[in-house]
Amino acid sequence: MLLTSHYAAGVTERLRRRTQLLTGDHLAADSVADVYDARSALVHAGASPPDSLSIIDAQRAFLICFEKVAAELHTVRANEVDALRVITHDGAVDPT
Repeated sequence: MLLTSHYAAGVTERLRRRTQLLTGDHLAADSVADVYDARSALVHAGASPPDSLSIIDAQRAFLICFEKVAAELHTVRANEVDALRVITHDGAVDPT
């Protein structure tokens, strides 16, 4: 959830897109989306994560994203409503 400023529909795709924007790595973005989906399935439906789920790649992506976000915090206005959109340069319009 590091890369989203609000909890609205489309969280998985927003996380995937913003991870891709920050890391430049679509496989890392897919890993983050897979872990988030597995987490959601566990929390909301009690489903076990698939055996193929690898959290290692998602953890690496998280670290890269965390470093990049932290390095850009100074560029965001104090009253910015969606700071993560600004930091990630995400031009997509999310449904609210």
